[in-house]
Amino acid sequence: MRRALALAVLGCAALAAADERPRVLVLRSAELAAYSAVRAGFTAELSRAQVQDAVLPEGAEAAGRAVKQLAAGGPALVLAVGP
Repeated sequence: MRRALALAVLGCAALAAADERPRVLVLRSAELAAYSAVRAGFTAELSRAQVQDAVLPEGAEAAGRAVKQLAAGGPALVLAVGP
């Protein structure tokens, strides 16, 4: 987990060097305390990124539509939390 976080932070740092704030999407499958703790720890390390947080709606079709809409903006990085 720490290795993945370090790689994500380095990737965002490289993108941020281009004078643009990269958009990072934190996508959670449910509003659970454990998932929120992961989001909080992850976003605390990304001070130079624009972080968008989203919780998927229930149901495969609704979740699919939400993912398509969220991905339309072309985030530089997506952190998916949950099954």
